[in-house]
Amino acid sequence: MKREKRMPAIMALLFTLFLTGSAVLIYYLPERNNYFLIFYGALYILLFAFRKRFPAAMVNYCRTLLGLLFIYSGFVKGVDPLGTMYKVEDYYIAYGSIWAMPMAIYQSFVMNAVEFVLGVALLLKLKPKLVTILTTLMMAVFTFTTYMDAVYNIVPDCGCFGESIILSNWQTFYKNLTINGFLLVLLFSMKKTSPFFFPKVEWNMILVSALLFLGFEYYNYSYLPVVDFRAYKVGNRLVPENPEPVEYFLQYRNTENDSVAEYRAEELPWDDEQWMSKWEFVSQRVYDPNKGKGADLAFEDLEGNDVTAGYIQNPDPQFFLISWTLAEFNEKKLDDIMQFVDSCNVHGVGFVLVTASDADTIEAFREKSGFTEEVLRADDIELKTVIRSNPGLVLLQDATVIDKWHWRKFPEYSKAKKLFINQQPTTDN
Repeated sequence: MKREKRMPAIMALLFTLFLTGSAVLIYYLPERNNYFLIFYGALYILLFAFRKRFPAAMVNYCRTLLGLLFIYSGFVKGVDPLGTMYKVEDYYIAYGSIWAMPMAIYQSFVMNAVEFVLGVALLLKLKPKLVTILTTLMMAVFTFTTYMDAVYNIVPDCGCFGESIILSNWQTFYKNLTINGFLLVLLFSMKKTSPFFFPKVEWNMILVSALLFLGFEYYNYSYLPVVDFRAYKVGNRLVPENPEPVEYFLQYRNTENDSVAEYRAEELPWDDEQWMSKWEFVSQRVYDPNKGKGADLAFEDLEGNDVTAGYIQNPDPQFFLISWTLAEFNEKKLDDIMQFVDSCNVHGVGFVLVTASDADTIEAFREKSGFTEEVLRADDIELKTVIRSNPGLVLLQDATVIDKWHWRKFPEYSKAKKLFINQQPTTDN
């Protein structure tokens, strides 16, 4: 009899360990793993078999963990609603729904807020039955979408945790399977769940949390994200401190037996004529140990020359006015921008415009605005990653992001120059 009473606690501990452990294992499984999928299937079957024996501690653990997870997920996307919008647009394009593009920003706001509010409701046990059902419906959509991504690679990165945590498509799908496991515990325990608060209090708390979070999203949309998870956040270096040498590998095929061998470029026996007569070049492989340790921003001048290093690694202050498309350049601060450019010229500080627009659009912008400074071109996606503002101002010095400004908060030169490293301009403007 005692053994039977202890069994639910033992099983609850095992289930909890399995579910929590699977979340950790996801990190090591970026690709499809059939054994892991079988594990989830077996776990779901066991959860169903023991569905009437979950102790309260296990249910509360699952609810708390899911609540915190949804709050975090909603926050990291809500802090950058434009970034979430770009992901939504990727899905519209992938599924042939270009007509829906104008709705992407609204879907971003609503989706982020719903996820955050569901997290708050789960954590505080607000309307537990309704919230559990709504969370299940939402996870059904997310699970199907991420399964399609994992199998067909429809969208390379779903952005489920914004820019804070980047997962492969299979890892994202596994993550949702883990969430579903915790969610099953709540679903099977709904009849035994009762709220902490009175109904009116619950609705008021849900409404207040929704309004506050929507306001938080709007602030981040109207200005810059208050928390930046991207490679271009203030303080980040865009190149490694001590870059390692790039390695080149060459593949050669033996003309006598068709065997293929790979050599480091410096180890290839170029001076051995006999060896060279028996081997023919196949391909080259480049290994860059610095990849992923910096940023992928690259600049070209209007003639197509790569001028990245000269600007990013400039030891002197360098301002970049970024507009991923000049056709949507917000001109409300144009006079302030032109005054800022004049001040930079007076003090000998670099100022360039960076855009993804074509030559004709650039020329039309020059004629309309009177902008005569140098213009560089870069990838529009990367420019959107650098700063969520069109236009936006970025200050770099010695490959380090010193500061960034939304066009609504375009700075005065006298204030911006105070951020320069080891440089004291002699006059103000």
